[in-house]
Parts: sequence; C-alpha cells; structure tokens
Amino acid sequence: NISRVYVNKQLIAENVTMSSKKGSNRLTMVDQSESKRDYRVDEIKSLEFTFHEAGPLYKSYWESIVVLTFNDSQRLFNHEINFGDSVVLVFNHAFTYFSGIQNMVIRHMHHLSRDIVRLLSFGNWPKCVLETLPLFAHTIATEIRERLDKEKAIKPKGAARGAAGQCVALSSDEEDHVLHPPTYYDIDGERQQISEAGLNSLNDRNYMNDEVINLAFGRIQKKYPNVYVFDSYTTQKMFDLFESAPTENNVKMPHVDFTAHFGKFFCKKRSDDTLEWFPMDQTFFDKKLLIFPICHMSHWYIMVVVNPLLANATYVYGNKKPNGPMSRCYYIDSLKGTDKYPFELMKCRLDLSWGCIYSFLYLAGIYNPLEHIMPEFINCKHGNNFPSQTNTYDCGAHAIVNAEVIAEMYDQMMLGPPTLTVSKKKVKEMKNRVDGFRDEFNEYLDKARI
Repeated sequence: NISRVYVNKQLIAENVTMSSKKGSNRLTMVDQSESKRDYRVDEIKSLEFTFHEAGPLYKSYWESIVVLTFNDSQRLFNHEINFGDSVVLVFNHAFTYFSGIQNMVIRHMHHLSRDIVRLLSFGNWPKCVLETLPLFAHTIATEIRERLDKEKAIKPKGAARGAAGQCVALSSDEEDHVLHPPTYYDIDGERQQISEAGLNSLNDRNYMNDEVINLAFGRIQKKYPNVYVFDSYTTQKMFDLFESAPTENNVKMPHVDFTAHFGKFFCKKRSDDTLEWFPMDQTFFDKKLLIFPICHMSHWYIMVVVNPLLANATYVYGNKKPNGPMSRCYYIDSLKGTDKYPFELMKCRLDLSWGCIYSFLYLAGIYNPLEHIMPEFINCKHGNNFPSQTNTYDCGAHAIVNAEVIAEMYDQMMLGPPTLTVSKKKVKEMKNRVDGFRDEFNEYLDKARI
C-alpha cells in the first residue's frame, strides 16, 4: 500500500495499491476510487526502490520510496505521464524491519523482468526523490540532505542491480583516491591497501564493505588451508552472469566466455594464447570445503559447499545415480527464519544463490580437464543453530564469524555426515565474537599499519 504518488513534485494520488503477480509480467496500480491500470513489463523502464531509517532510535522503522519510469508516455490516475517523467511513490511507516523492503523487492524481481527492478542505497537516491522529499518528510528532509552531502566524497562505484556496492562501495573512484589516499597494511605478510571508505565501514552501525569482508575472509583462508574461500567480487560476478537467466541457459555458456570470467581459478594464458592448466592442488578442486561470501540486496550471508567432488554419479541401467555420499550446500544467514525475516524470503535467497553457484560449479567441472563435478547431486540445506542477528547492520560480522566457525569444524565435518549444529556454549561464544569483531579488527589493523 502506497501512501502518496507524486509526478514532478505534484501530488496526483493517495492510498494506492501496487502489485505484481507471479508469471503475469504485469504491474498493477489501483487508486482509492478503484480505478485500475495494468502496465506490461515492456512499458516500464525502471522500478527503483530507495529507503531510509526513520523514527526515534528506540522505535525506528524503515520508509521506502519507489521511483517508476516508463519507456513512453502513459496515463496514471487520469494524469498524463510524459516520457522522461519520474513517478515517485511513497510508503509511510511501512516497514518495521529492513527485511520487509528486501522481501518486497525480491518479489517484484521474480514477478517482473529482473533488470528493471533495483534496490538503491541511501547515497544513490535519484534527483526526483530529493526534490520530492520536503513535501512528505519536512522534519527529516534537512537532516537527510546534510547526510547525503557528507557522503558525496565516498561514492559507490558500479552499484548495479543487487550488487555488493549497494551495501557499501566495491572500490573507490579516482576522485576518492585523491581525496582519501589508501593506507597500506601488512596483512599476514602481504602488503595490502584499505581506503578510507573501508576503514569507515568498521565504525559502529555502519555496513561493512567488500574490502573489510575480503580481508577477513582472506585471513580465514590462510589460517585454514584445507578450506577454499572465494572473494565477494567473484560471487558478485556469478550473480551478474547467472542471476537473471534460467539455470538450463547458464550451463550452456561457451568455454571461451567462462574462461574469460573465471579462468584465474584454473589456468593462465601462455605466450602463444594456449591455456596452461594449474595442477589440481592449486585449484579449489583440491578442497573439501568451499565458502562463498555473498552480498545480496544490502545483506551479507554465506553459502558453504561440503565435499563438492563427491557429487559424481554412476550409470545404473542407463540412469544417473549418486555414487557415494551426497555432497551438501549450506545456506547460512544471520536473519534466518524469524518474524523479522520470513522463511519465504530465506528460501527465495537460497534458491537464487544456489542457482548462481550451481551454474559456476557445473561449468567449472565441464571445462576443467582435471576433474568433474555434478552439482545436481549436491543437496541444499539451510538448518543451523548459529546465533541470529539482532540489529540491521551486523550481517557482515555474522558472515565472517560463521565462516570461521565452519572452517574450525572442518575435521568434524569430514568424519561423517556434515552438520551445522553447535553447543550452547559455542553459540554464546559466537555472539561475543560478533559483538567484538569491529573492535578486534580495528585493533588488528592498527598493529598491521605500515
């Protein structure tokens, strides 16, 4: 339910319903007079969801604003919408938790063409939203403008649909490097740089950006050599390539295209442009535990694949059957199965993420001459008793701690059927590690600074 609808700062409707039904490929708008209009997907240019946290700290809520644009002129509630006009739809006091906005966006992504639906972060608000803001949010318009002005110096780059850049900046642009030169650190013997945006993301209540996440996951990789940890840029590339198409189409990607995107994991080009394949022990095929950090719709979680090479098969009377123990993939989310984060949304994220990882593993198994993986025999699970998130900003810390605990459990998981159940004492310890992660990591960086 939409409170108000504006076009060019003019209020044209109130108490409007917007919906999209699965499989219909149409967006429906109904006003309070029951006037109804359906819009086909090919008439819609974009459907962008923006949001901000409002209300007092002890009782905050999330407001969402939707910007709707069309490919040509339209009529909306007896009002002419010209090509280039932006329709601003305002949800007032709509969501107690941010996951409600995420759920709404994911539903529209699945019901409509995904490339027209986007979730924009605070710093990426369109001009039409900033112009309309004082009309419905008088008390907070000035505060929001001041915050946006402060954040202009650190501007996310490449924040396309569902990108990790929506949580925070993937990388800094040239202007940011001039204003905020990166600081160098000795990270486990390697010289690495961290931008000011990365350091600021460690501050209390901020979302952690890719720099911090990948540094922390890199430390897990070095500490536990039997585990293979992918970086968030690789998982984001999987989403960019595989998210919007059916799996049966993704697994037909040509060898040359797959190698261009993911060849660094398997091979390098010789001077004569032929490929030199790495030995198996230099690739993730040699590992029995694969960890994928994912940022989707501004939320961090992880996927873990256990024993991927056991996902092979034998032919029995012409049919493929699993050969040996089943491999497993675990979806591990700090907002699992609560009222704040409904199971339906969790299941949707699991299916979406596994579809991308499935395509990656399937193609890797086909195009790498050393080994073969059949991900259709990898069983997906989501159950665990890891601690749940209690706020809207610590998903990154939970993802890091969850990944490290799983790496610690490596031997235990290899002995028998893998399980993600830990003791009550361990749950309490994990909560403490999450609460203290920012301070611990800041202290680590202080000591590692060059």
